[in-house]
Amino acid sequence: AIVKVHPYNTEEIATAHKESCIGFIKRFKNCFTVNYDLLLYWVLMTDDGDSLFSDLFTREADTPDKYCEYATSQKGDNNVYYLHGALHILQSRGRVFKLVWKTTGRPLIQQVIEAMDDGKYPMVVAEGTPESKLKQIKENQYLNFIFHTLDL
Repeated sequence: AIVKVHPYNTEEIATAHKESCIGFIKRFKNCFTVNYDLLLYWVLMTDDGDSLFSDLFTREADTPDKYCEYATSQKGDNNVYYLHGALHILQSRGRVFKLVWKTTGRPLIQQVIEAMDDGKYPMVVAEGTPESKLKQIKENQYLNFIFHTLDL
């Protein structure tokens, strides 16, 4: 349902709006968000935001261009944490990875749709009781790491 109401790509968001967001969030050491849409990711991928925050994902030499893999070693001085997951973050066979558009040139929404068609679903904690949400978070290595980072 979210892909039907979400902007299709980053070009649908005015550059001035993305620059305004960068101006606001760069004042913070870390950015914790419960939004699972792609808007913050698109802001951070602008020229001014690309190097502001680490998101705990990286690409090793053998990592395909279409995604980056989760690695706590990528924690930087300034980090963005998706507390409830995000549309572009998926888990498959115990691995957590992030879909990317910069190296593929393909809209993330299209990649999310294709991943779902392939049985890989966005890692999003959106429904349920507080107890069931906490259970989902603690059972996922990425979300559990972020939960404990927030808890510090």
